[in-house]
Amino acid sequence: TSDGTFAFGRAGFDFFISNRNTLSISSNFGGGNFDFSDQNTIRYDTLAVITNEIRNTKGINRFRSLGGQIGYKHNFPKPGKELTADINYNRSKSENDQDIFFVQFDETGVPLNKSGSQLVDAGGQNKLLVGQVDYVNPINENMKWETGARSQVRWFESFQLNTFNNVFLPRLSNEFEYVDYVHAAYVNYSQKIKKANFNYQLGLRVESSSYDGVQIGKPGRFKNEFPLALFPSAFISKTFKGKQDLQLNYTRRVNRPSFFQLLPNTDFSDPFNLQTGNPNLVPEFTNSLELSYQKTYGPKNNTFLLTLFGKQTENLIARYIRPEKLAGTDSIRQISTFVNATTAYAAGLEIVFRNTIAKWWEINYNANFYYSKINGVDSIPGLENERNSFFLKFNNTFRIGKGWTAQLSGDYNSRS
Repeated sequence: TSDGTFAFGRAGFDFFISNRNTLSISSNFGGGNFDFSDQNTIRYDTLAVITNEIRNTKGINRFRSLGGQIGYKHNFPKPGKELTADINYNRSKSENDQDIFFVQFDETGVPLNKSGSQLVDAGGQNKLLVGQVDYVNPINENMKWETGARSQVRWFESFQLNTFNNVFLPRLSNEFEYVDYVHAAYVNYSQKIKKANFNYQLGLRVESSSYDGVQIGKPGRFKNEFPLALFPSAFISKTFKGKQDLQLNYTRRVNRPSFFQLLPNTDFSDPFNLQTGNPNLVPEFTNSLELSYQKTYGPKNNTFLLTLFGKQTENLIARYIRPEKLAGTDSIRQISTFVNATTAYAAGLEIVFRNTIAKWWEINYNANFYYSKINGVDSIPGLENERNSFFLKFNNTFRIGKGWTAQLSGDYNSRS
């Protein structure tokens, strides 16, 4: 059972300095309290003995957040030409405490001398500062330049303190803090060539990023740096006679690990699902290429879309379950965490149909067939995974009349 409340609020104003300059100031706040209680009956069935356990958990989750934003916008006399700048600052704090008690019984219900308690004192805080400026300059109705820059700094602290049977165990507790930086600049150029029914957009983003984390009271420091990373992009489209379109897109993207994936604090509250982060994770980089063909046909403008896609990822962030000896004990447990694979590949074909059968009936079909492969981890030899997969989806929409509609849909996902 869980009971709680939460609330969010926002207030701000715009100050029109002139007919071309606007200053905006706003603030936001939020918070919530969630109390919960949980009871589990667990059956341990081994070759030697059957044991039953009742496990009661009471906990509280609280969070508070506060932030502010200052924005500026300048409209030039030329239509569509504008300059915007924003500074955002947000901070949040959380508290996550649990009080756990368990007792065990034999198969006949007689209490065993195996009971205990666990206290989990956990929480953390997060501060985020972001500054951004963007400039848009349409050269004419068919050509446009865009450029901008962005800086982000994040400070994060988290702790989880574990007490078992009224004894605090520092080896099973953790305090972690880190700071990361991302500084970036970008430029985009787009053009429409009407006579040739041809559009394109070319872009380039440059980023510098770093991450530095430390476990309080424990040896070791966790760092990674990418002083210069380039992210090009290209979007090309061509329209042909007979309501046909062809598109070719290429992008390079980055996916940075979340703070949950980085935190080395092992969650011991569920004995069957021990989870921890990996502070050694690095960002993953993905190159994606996509070719699409679309055909609109018939008096009811039915559409057919065919897409070929492929992507290659470096340092893919993947979930991994490993056996590990708990600190200070001889007990080996399975712990779920995250690792960076060396590379990963995926390629496939997607087909989409949208057909209007009658005024009252529309059908959408979607089929996707793809191959994916994940290469191993340098520090864990022998890990590889590859598979052919597919999924199928369909959706029927029926217009009954007088504003009423009904839908019939289904999907199938293969192993992936």
